[in-house]
Amino acid sequence: MTSRTGRSRGRTSTRSLETAKIFVTVGTDHHPFDRMVNWFDSWLATRDPDQLATLVQRGTSREGRSASVQYLGFEDLQKEIKSADIVVTHGGPGSIIECRRWGKLPIVVPRDPALGEHIDDHQILFCERMAAQGQILLARSAADLAELLDSGLASPRTVEPFDHSHVDRTAARIGSIVDSLVGDRGARS
Repeated sequence: MTSRTGRSRGRTSTRSLETAKIFVTVGTDHHPFDRMVNWFDSWLATRDPDQLATLVQRGTSREGRSASVQYLGFEDLQKEIKSADIVVTHGGPGSIIECRRWGKLPIVVPRDPALGEHIDDHQILFCERMAAQGQILLARSAADLAELLDSGLASPRTVEPFDHSHVDRTAARIGSIVDSLVGDRGARS
């Protein structure tokens, strides 16, 4: 449900997941994001494979336990997000917005530049802000990711899909959030 302030509250689905579909995307950045693939693999190793349908869009990251593709075109990416019960994504604003656009409350693992996963910390800053507003589920560790995945399987969480006619307004809002993060960062330097 979306309030007048644009903040979304996660809703819990009442349906039971016999075979859950989980889609994981590391995005298209050229830096490998093996940490997220490793965290997902560790969790996946503890699950019954007959109860899960998983796909990882891995980019330049290593292949893991799950079925995977290196990259997806935009339409295929949207199709995977729409059909997934749970979406795990990197902290790129575009991927987060696509998840929310299709009614998914994404589990987000931001790339960390200290680990060579990106050139700066914009994903970390953006995700901290989005998590504080209840717009994403933030996984800061492998344990967080496992807990959020388990919780998502027990009770899938969704949000009210974006009204697609307001995409420009949403993009402008994201732009202002990113601008404020960059401004906050500059003030600390």
